[in-house]
Amino acid sequence: MTGNQSKKPGIFPYWHQSLWALFAGILLALSYPSFDLNILAWFALVPLLYVLSSSTSLYHSYLLGLLTGISGITVGFYWISHWALNALDIPTPFNFLFVLGFAFCFGQVFGIVALLSSWINRYSCINRVFTFPIVLVFVFSVFPMLFRFSLADGQWQFLTAIQLIDVTGIWGLDFVIALFNSLICYLCFSPAEAKKKRIVIVSAGIICFWFAAGWFKLNSWDEKVNKGQIKKIGLVQPNRIASLSKPIPLPGYSREYPLEMQLSEVFVGQNVDVIIWPEGHFFGYSFWSDVRKSFKQTVAKWQVPLVFYDATRRSTEKGEKAFNTIHFLNEKGDLEERYDKMKLVPFSEYLPLFDKWPLFDWILGDYLDNLTPGDEAKIVPLAGMKLVPKVCYEPLFPEFVAKTVGDEGKGKVLVVQSQDGWFGETSQPFQHMAVTVMRAVENRVPLVHVIQNGPSGVIHPNGRIAFLSEPFIKGGWVAEMSFSPDNGGSFYSSFPNLFLNIIRLLCLFILVESFIRRTIR
Repeated sequence: MTGNQSKKPGIFPYWHQSLWALFAGILLALSYPSFDLNILAWFALVPLLYVLSSSTSLYHSYLLGLLTGISGITVGFYWISHWALNALDIPTPFNFLFVLGFAFCFGQVFGIVALLSSWINRYSCINRVFTFPIVLVFVFSVFPMLFRFSLADGQWQFLTAIQLIDVTGIWGLDFVIALFNSLICYLCFSPAEAKKKRIVIVSAGIICFWFAAGWFKLNSWDEKVNKGQIKKIGLVQPNRIASLSKPIPLPGYSREYPLEMQLSEVFVGQNVDVIIWPEGHFFGYSFWSDVRKSFKQTVAKWQVPLVFYDATRRSTEKGEKAFNTIHFLNEKGDLEERYDKMKLVPFSEYLPLFDKWPLFDWILGDYLDNLTPGDEAKIVPLAGMKLVPKVCYEPLFPEFVAKTVGDEGKGKVLVVQSQDGWFGETSQPFQHMAVTVMRAVENRVPLVHVIQNGPSGVIHPNGRIAFLSEPFIKGGWVAEMSFSPDNGGSFYSSFPNLFLNIIRLLCLFILVESFIRRTIR
């Protein structure tokens, strides 16, 4: 080998760059509710951006981004191993291998972001400080994910930072976080002679405006929340073990008088406006008349409306179908309305691509086979409020939730019922709660989230937690929620795709501009 020859780089050309990329993913994971170090999200991607600036090839950039995605998802979503074990019956230690497979599949989002960013930065005349956040939001919004996530999910307690998502949705905060990371990298690692003041001024101006407007909005909504009337919400948290079967009643209880009813007795005489049970148990309300009769009599005795989940089977034009259904009983115990879950969990409630194949029916089990998504969002007037039901997986889709709240959000309350027992005593329920906080702020409506194993909570439209129960225990609590029939809804509720479509168009423009400049060269 002569002096001007060198070895070809291997799969990971420079091990120290790979370590920086892995470190970026770990920092990002630490910003999630698993660890609640939310400040780290504002710096987590700087190591990745630093090594991308010296990347030797597009392939190398892709691998560095993939390493960041794999480490971030493996650490931040470690609870996937419990889901694989409990919901998919993947035994230990293969459930941990499932986590790595999951991280590899969905870590591709970071690999693609790194690849496109590096390609654009080679040819575009637009500074990388701006191209990186645009590309990141674009890729995150179009990449199919099993459990959707964003950079902003860990910011649920950083109230000033989350206020402007009522205009842009969660994507706006993702953009600002990515822009902050990009600006820090630019200031710290770009050569002094290459730095341009206008780049710093514009990007810093965007970030400062985001926080200044957020501060004003938070103060404004604090006043509105303080002036609202008080609604008392009865939250029931049975802490049942997750199961795909139709479990028999616990000792001392029956289908006509389940554990949830006993936990609800604590609300009698407390002037509760509505009682809400979580997702995750089969009562047989639509199957047996004795159960319906008992529920009616008990609720009529309480004189308090009840919202509860139950599996149902109903005849449709295509035959008998199974649904995950939320039932709304009025204070007389009569069925006021029901809502069928529209967004089903892949590989748990249905098999993507194979859900119509009879050969695969057995995989879903006798409880969930042929599970059918609902076809209509519901707004249910109950207890002087307009309840907007969402089940478990559905709050992960911000546009879907916003479209249900719609142009007229006054008097609406988001109600989320979920069964997170599949994930064991992990941080997953807290991550789920963090996501629903974002939905409350995006749409500027109160939100009640009742989780089978907790923590269950009530969130005000400003993102403040009005009540949060202890996780992994059973109990019933009365939570006070500020409510106004004259408040609710946001710019984002009316135009949920506007900001996202602007970012997508900008990204496509930059890609085309880069391709043209590459061709000219």
